[in-house]
Amino acid sequence: MQKGDVFTRLTVIGMRGRYAVCMCSCGSKKEVRADHLRSGATRSCGCLHSELSSARSGRLREATTKHGKSRSRCYSIWCGIVQRCENPKSRFFCHYGGRGITLAPEWRTFSAFHADMGDPPDGYTIERRNNDGPYSTSNCIWASRRTQQNNRRCNRSFTSDGVTHTVAEWSRLTGVHHNTITRRIDMGWPASAVLSPEHKMDLSGLSRGGKANGERLKALTHCKRGHLFDEANTHWNGKQRVCRLCRRDAARDYRATRRSIQMQN
Repeated sequence: MQKGDVFTRLTVIGMRGRYAVCMCSCGSKKEVRADHLRSGATRSCGCLHSELSSARSGRLREATTKHGKSRSRCYSIWCGIVQRCENPKSRFFCHYGGRGITLAPEWRTFSAFHADMGDPPDGYTIERRNNDGPYSTSNCIWASRRTQQNNRRCNRSFTSDGVTHTVAEWSRLTGVHHNTITRRIDMGWPASAVLSPEHKMDLSGLSRGGKANGERLKALTHCKRGHLFDEANTHWNGKQRVCRLCRRDAARDYRATRRSIQMQN
């Protein structure tokens, strides 16, 4: 073996006993047994083995990869749909598959789902146009979280002048707190007054506690049932405003209850 001999990627630059000092084509220096060079057991400093291993791993990864989006948000959404519709052990199955919500046959593979819907925009998730319909191309869109919340079955809706919105939407449109709107609906307020911001208390400049609470109560313009606090309908008993209409209704209900109890006895 002489200086300058080439064995695959190794070039002999010197000898040290039975070992050859070689320069690899990648720029690394390595001492190799001369017989290993002649037999072809050693062909590089180790870089050839790394390259071949990487190539084999790449081919294996390519062969086993179906869509390459297993860590994407779109794939997570699709998995959630499958679980809700087809897995009885899912905590949400009763609200979806348990009540007849199905997954379209063409969407049983993620590739088909992704081809139809694409990737969701930031902050958007899957939404069914018909809340009782299936997960399918014709019934699904990407929608914002607010749109999703407004379309939930448990939402409470209210109609005013032929326009229907959820209580949360009416609150955003009118500026009246959603709890106030709900309380007014429960107490039977007329539709024209439920959404009126004029029935709110004018509490500007008032603090809480002590005598200030009395001033706060005096600032009320309507009772809890929506009756106007005018001179004919209210009086101040020293602690709070009293609505005569509400007091009369309460007395009438009390007398009716007493008569019913007496008749049963």
